[in-house]
Amino acid sequence: MAFQVEDFTIPEDKVKTAKDIFKKFDKRDQQKISTTDLGPAFRSLNCKFKPDTLKEWADEVDDDATGFIDINGFLICYGKSLQEEQDERELRDAFRVLDKNKRGEIDVDDLKWILKELGDDLTEEEIDDMIRDTDTDDSGFVDFDEFYKLMTSE
Repeated sequence: MAFQVEDFTIPEDKVKTAKDIFKKFDKRDQQKISTTDLGPAFRSLNCKFKPDTLKEWADEVDDDATGFIDINGFLICYGKSLQEEQDERELRDAFRVLDKNKRGEIDVDDLKWILKELGDDLTEEEIDDMIRDTDTDDSGFVDFDEFYKLMTSE
């Protein structure tokens, strides 16, 4: 059965795989695993993650700060990981489309135009501030890392 995490659905086959991995780390069959096992478990699932993000997710699902999470908490963390991977893939695809010269960068003028067209009612000053915050090396171009931070507000 698929599992819903916020606006993201983990497909049935991935839920089954995640449950199998959870069981491998639930060595005492207590229906819970240590939050310190999340990293190794996620590596077993071939998930990319930042350690601080994983800790943040673990803290969210370990309400009582016991140091353990159950299968639902594990699936919630897994779903967030899959969602982040999907979001990054989509941003990479969008970046490739916007990278007209195929040089791994977007001209800030093109980015300004895109931000205006998104219709978020941003003023010229707000857009200029966003570009200034994004183009940290002041090159006049935005690479993928800068674009990612802009689009995810990281």
